[in-house]
Amino acid sequence: MTLAMAFIEDDAVWVRMQKAWWLAQEDVAIHKFSSLIQSTLATKGYIPTHYIDDKTAWEMVGIQGKYFRQLLKARVQKSPFYGIMIDETMDQSTTSQLIIYIKFLERDAKTGVMEIKVEYLDLLTPTAGTAHEIMVFLDVNSV
Repeated sequence: MTLAMAFIEDDAVWVRMQKAWWLAQEDVAIHKFSSLIQSTLATKGYIPTHYIDDKTAWEMVGIQGKYFRQLLKARVQKSPFYGIMIDETMDQSTTSQLIIYIKFLERDAKTGVMEIKVEYLDLLTPTAGTAHEIMVFLDVNSV
């Protein structure tokens, strides 16, 4: 986040982005965004009246997700090899879900040694659980 912060000069905008990310990362209800923004900005002397609703929080989380996906894409493109891993699991409601990971090599900046990295890509809910249906689902949703 520090790289992104260098491009954002407005404290109020940065606070909104940081708090939206925190709520998502900590798995706190997104409807807490408004009170979190109001209390945080109040300590900085702001009285926020705009961009404090749930929709704003979700949009900011989406923007940040796209940014981090671009960073991951750049890391994977530097790797000589990569692989996609898919694991099927059931959630508490017995809905079949596919967890998708990518595994690739990344050079350690300090040692120069190539290390194996595994990063989460997505969680999808296929329409059926057969291998054929899963392949069709993945092809249509082009992970």
